[in-house]
Amino acid sequence: MGNAKRTLLFRLVNEKPLPILALVIGALLLVVWGSAVNSTMPPVTTVAAAENSPATVADKTRTSDAATGFASINDFTRIIYVNPTQSVTSIGKNNNVQKRAFMSATIYYEPALPVQDDVRYVGNDINAAYDLVAMRCRPRDRTKTQATLATWPNVFKALVDDLGYSSTACPAAPGDTVDKKVYCAALSFSDQSDTQVPLTLAATMNAGVALWQLTGGAFPLTGSTSGANVLYDLYGIGYGFSGLGFSVKNSYLSGHNVSLTSAQALAQSVVPEYLVMNVTLAEGGCRCIRVKPYPNRDQRFIDWNRVFEVGSEDSCTVLHHLP
Repeated sequence: MGNAKRTLLFRLVNEKPLPILALVIGALLLVVWGSAVNSTMPPVTTVAAAENSPATVADKTRTSDAATGFASINDFTRIIYVNPTQSVTSIGKNNNVQKRAFMSATIYYEPALPVQDDVRYVGNDINAAYDLVAMRCRPRDRTKTQATLATWPNVFKALVDDLGYSSTACPAAPGDTVDKKVYCAALSFSDQSDTQVPLTLAATMNAGVALWQLTGGAFPLTGSTSGANVLYDLYGIGYGFSGLGFSVKNSYLSGHNVSLTSAQALAQSVVPEYLVMNVTLAEGGCRCIRVKPYPNRDQRFIDWNRVFEVGSEDSCTVLHHLP
């Protein structure tokens, strides 16, 4: 503050009687001086800013609760395309076969992105001719959804829990059904620690490949005869699944799986993905909307806060435009 301003402020404070105008002028000078001082000070990093830093967000979305093994986050999204006659009342297919379904972390799509970006980040593609179904789930009871990061070790554990066999069924015989072989292979997996990360990852990936390539008698529920098809039947795991806990962006486009190098697959592993129990929308704390086809629908932004506001837990709210 200049000398003239300091002198005026001193007189305003010390001379009496102090007129109203002087009070106003003095207050304004104090504000100006305070602003000048504060503008030279470095900004203070707030706790909220630290919590929302990309590194912190990525860390939280990939950690698990030590007691339960469930994902630490509790806010998920899912977009699928269905034909006009197909009903949607659960997170995954309502066919009494699919046990778990894939979901993504809502925080990765805030601020809002175009629908096609959301869809392609999770390794799927748009279908402009079908109804768009978008659900956001905030489970009130995590034991209902049991969300886990979609890694091979977690898939092995899920298979043991979901296939209904006991350890006495193993080892599987050559003529056994493929689902029994899948169960025994998953049960035999042991996740060993190693100071050499490539070695422990190689062991996990090799176990996943071996399970994928199993063949056997028909899976009673679907007739599938390969391990790969059992994984698809139970969880929707397809050719774009890496088992690293990330969906592989742009691994499925224009109705076809995309051929990728390992460098491309790793570079396109951006968004974490989770396997969630295939429960009803209400049990999963989900709000769902169903948007009919209209021009450029999938190029428009999808606001997940609005999805949760207008969506329904019973059956998807039918709309003619994205909210």
